[in-house]
Amino acid sequence: MLDIFSTISLHYYFILSMIFSDQWFLYGLFLAVSGGADSSAMLHGAVRYARLRGLPVPVVGHVNHGLRGEESDGDEIFVSSLADEYGLKFFSHRITGEEWSLDETGSVEAAAREIRYKFLSSAAVKCGCRYIATAHTADDQVETVLHRLLRGTGISGLCGITFERQFNYAVSIVRPLLGLRRADVIRYLESINKNYRFDSSNAGVDFTRNKIRNELLPTLRKDFNSGVDDAILRLSSIADGVNDIISDWYELQSNEIIISATKNKIVLNRTKLIQLKAGMICEFFRRLWGRQGWSLRYMGYERWNELTKFALEGVGSMSLTGSITAEILNKDDSRRDNKFQANRLSESNQQSDYLIIKNNSQDALSACES
Repeated sequence: MLDIFSTISLHYYFILSMIFSDQWFLYGLFLAVSGGADSSAMLHGAVRYARLRGLPVPVVGHVNHGLRGEESDGDEIFVSSLADEYGLKFFSHRITGEEWSLDETGSVEAAAREIRYKFLSSAAVKCGCRYIATAHTADDQVETVLHRLLRGTGISGLCGITFERQFNYAVSIVRPLLGLRRADVIRYLESINKNYRFDSSNAGVDFTRNKIRNELLPTLRKDFNSGVDDAILRLSSIADGVNDIISDWYELQSNEIIISATKNKIVLNRTKLIQLKAGMICEFFRRLWGRQGWSLRYMGYERWNELTKFALEGVGSMSLTGSITAEILNKDDSRRDNKFQANRLSESNQQSDYLIIKNNSQDALSACES
């Protein structure tokens, strides 16, 4: 049993351990709260932080996926009561049958995530919030990195969940609990005598994430390395540092290589691009896709290598997917005069071959959210 002094100490330790920014509250903070331990702790901590700092209180949002019947409805009622307890504005969304549109993988998790973030973004904008906070913890980071490693990923994938990222033109996603372990979250809730909801589906192994959490990680801890979680977090941190270096490198290269870029078409100086090593060209393309907001769904390891090989060989055109094509125009190709106003290009670009990549998918033609 914690005495009053250790309880107070833990209470403030937890709030200070959550990396909140005054700016989030000043520009509007929208909390994504499921009712579970992590998001409930985030709500309690955020309200206390706002009061300690004399800042505007956050807004609360909840999505009822309707996948667990009465249990899902109970989550919504619980989160609504938390918001009422602090006098916070509350927005909720119940997913209807017609909203469930699974992609070709048939992933319920992916579909739920897409619907959830669409609602959170819309609701945040409606109430004037520029920041959406989700309650991802260090445990989620471990599971995410391991999941990506098993599926196949590069340096950027090993970075895992980012602390803050721009979601669209209007809002950013922030994760104040990312440096905390789930055990700390539970201890904090116990110390302030606050309840939370338990998602029974998390105890199963129906979804890949649950299999990693409930089967793979316990096996790794028991049979291979009891400190595997910390090892994965260190790997993520190292990858993040390397990723920053690569990002700086990409910005320097893009200034030299990208001639023009619109939502659905990129024109590259191929002559300068192929001066890079093959692996660096692959990485350049990955970063370019991210900058454009183009879907990475079909662009796996083999696709990147195919595009790199095509850029190096410099002949004709190719189709990467049903909607993405690439074409090379060399400096002597008469068709270039019809596609570009050469007098507006620098002399070096005029004397270079071009690599043109087009994305005619609907996602590219409309303003994509990444």
